[in-house]
Amino acid sequence: RFRRISQAIGMAAVLWAAWALAVLLPDQQAAGLAVGRASPRDIKASSQVTYVSDVETRLARDEAALLVPVVYTLPDPSVGRAQLERLAEIQETVSEARERADLTSEARIALLMELPEFDADDPAWESMLTLSASTWEMLCEESVRVLSLILGSEVRPTDLSRARLDIQRLMAYTLTLRDRNVITAMLFDLVVPNTFLDTEATEAKRSQAREQVQPVVRTIVTGEAIVREGEIITDEIYEQLHVLGLANVQVRWQKQVANLGIGLLIVLVMVFYTTKVHPELIDHPRQQLLLVLTLAAVTLAARLLVPGHLILPYIVPSAAAAMLIALFLNIQYATLVSMVAAVTISFIGNGSLDLTVYVLLGSLVGSLALMRTEQLNAFFRAAVALTIANVAVLLLSSIRGESYDTLGLLQLAGTGALSAVLASMVCLVAYVFTGRLFGVTTALHLMELARPTHPLFRQLLIKAPGTYHHSILISNMAERAAEA
Repeated sequence: RFRRISQAIGMAAVLWAAWALAVLLPDQQAAGLAVGRASPRDIKASSQVTYVSDVETRLARDEAALLVPVVYTLPDPSVGRAQLERLAEIQETVSEARERADLTSEARIALLMELPEFDADDPAWESMLTLSASTWEMLCEESVRVLSLILGSEVRPTDLSRARLDIQRLMAYTLTLRDRNVITAMLFDLVVPNTFLDTEATEAKRSQAREQVQPVVRTIVTGEAIVREGEIITDEIYEQLHVLGLANVQVRWQKQVANLGIGLLIVLVMVFYTTKVHPELIDHPRQQLLLVLTLAAVTLAARLLVPGHLILPYIVPSAAAAMLIALFLNIQYATLVSMVAAVTISFIGNGSLDLTVYVLLGSLVGSLALMRTEQLNAFFRAAVALTIANVAVLLLSSIRGESYDTLGLLQLAGTGALSAVLASMVCLVAYVFTGRLFGVTTALHLMELARPTHPLFRQLLIKAPGTYHHSILISNMAERAAEA
């Protein structure tokens, strides 16, 4: 009894280890997928997904915020008053230089050079000293008027050049060119910004604009190309990969523990079924090894080939697992393996209902077709039956999803047929070459033992011909009884 329990525990441990390896194995489809890197392969959506796109929502909100004009403060009156006071100081300095008749023109110009606004290359400053008193008084009044008009309106830092050009535009049209140049020389540096960017008000309006943008809802349809080989992965593409479960994202340890727990439950149910329904399997280590290796192969193959692919999961000969068990063990165990394989592949394939039904029905039909195999043409019949089942499931799933066309239906039919042929070929090869390895007596093995040229038969025929003929008669009678 202890040996049987230890063997059952060993069987459960191996099966659970295969499940754990498949769950914890890094996703090969996600390798090399990162923003800014070139995609190593073509990736298409294996299912339809509708989600709220954080990336596109952020871009839409940023675009709405950029459309909001910047907010400036109201014109500051103190700026205008300060500049008018400075203009008065300039005019007073020029007037003092004009009144110094005892000085040479060079000395009077030297007095003007103390002004920061003085430009030695501008002849207008020298003209101020030679103007008549009435003209100078008139230009002083005009310059005050023009500067008051300019600084009385909004002058932004970005509009400073335009505001300085307004000096010429706002002057009285009766002024001569010389008079215009004099006023321009006095006012050019006095025209400064009097309104400035209000950062808080601008950000408040932009935040309001962002809030008014509704979240962007995106739908990825089955078969949609997410990224092409060699294409640079952008934030939008990476988000789609993440939604489809194809991005190399960090998996929470709680999810990993839950996945391992689900695998443990499946394994425990299988072992309990074996000990209660087919306890004899525990006493046959090689047949037990066949079951374990078959399920482990299905689990690992699904982990490597199912995620991130649209067509490949339907080409993988997943039905071969149940068909092999039907060949080498019995149809009851093949049915159990069919359900376990369907659940496993569905779990790894993100719960695809179509894929689950495809694997389950294909495995059941294939195992039933090979339930009693006495001739090699049984594999051909199994391939035909499995092709019909696969094609029917794929076509009906496409019609149910309303995503089909003539070319698509033909491709699905070819996919189902190819999977059926591959499954039958795998079973045929295993049937021919691995039966003895797992201690299973197959029809081919019996045919080989029954051939008259077998060394044992030749010795029996030569040394005991009566016994040989009697054995032949008894075996024929037993075969007829078994067939009846």
